[in-house]
Amino acid sequence: MQVDAWTKTLTIGGSPFVGSGFYFGSYSPSDLLQLAAELPSLVKRGVNMGVMLTLPGSNSSVQRVFFDAAERSGFKVIWPLFITTSLDANQTQQVWKTPSARLFCL
Repeated sequence: MQVDAWTKTLTIGGSPFVGSGFYFGSYSPSDLLQLAAELPSLVKRGVNMGVMLTLPGSNSSVQRVFFDAAERSGFKVIWPLFITTSLDANQTQQVWKTPSARLFCL
């Protein structure tokens, strides 16, 4: 993804990208895995991006499954840098840290 220097629009592979999506929050690791399986259906219905609020706090295996599913379906993940959290040892409760307000797209 890049910004077209002339039009100042987002492009992917030279084609314009118009994002349509949601903030996805309060998902447990099992919910994220279920959502990963539903990404192709969401993309077919026009949802092509999402801010994944609890994905940063999930373990790396859940993140890998989600990113792989997102790549296969064409779903763009907005990684919320302003939420620097992790899940507790039982993966049941968010542990919050100091916020900042930046986002970037994977």
